[in-house]
Amino acid sequence: MLRTLLALALTSLPLSIQAKVEIASSATARCVIVTQPGATPAERYAAEELTATLRQITGATFETRELADNAPESAIVVGQGPLVAKLFPEVELSKFGGEEFTIRTKGGRLLLAGGRPRGTLYAVYRFLQDELGVRWYAPWFTQVPKRSSLNLGPLNVRGKPAFEYRDPF
Repeated sequence: MLRTLLALALTSLPLSIQAKVEIASSATARCVIVTQPGATPAERYAAEELTATLRQITGATFETRELADNAPESAIVVGQGPLVAKLFPEVELSKFGGEEFTIRTKGGRLLLAGGRPRGTLYAVYRFLQDELGVRWYAPWFTQVPKRSSLNLGPLNVRGKPAFEYRDPF
């Protein structure tokens, strides 16, 4: 009975809440990776890491574009900028701490962004780990799952690293 009620509640949600982001299908990219003008070096690096890792997972070649005012209906928006303010006005990145991040879907788009300087990079790494199963065991050993098709359901994650300071010694 409880499962039936839960299923009915989930299927009656508005389509904007039931986001479906198609990343790849049959080793073909189905979305564009978007950076924005004024992106920091860490945000650009985050987009590069995402692009390279998605290619390893799916075998697809992903296009990266810098856009300021509009993104395709199927896009992964990486980092802060005017596009985030337009597409995700509910996310106030200016109030995020330097390492705080968000992973959020809306319509056919995925937002991977965070505070500056490193929040966006942490968003990308957390997404790759938690949603796609990538594991970094050592600098010389990474486990990357292989899937020719990737689809995402609704995501709304906000987080920050558990430690204020990191040092191997």
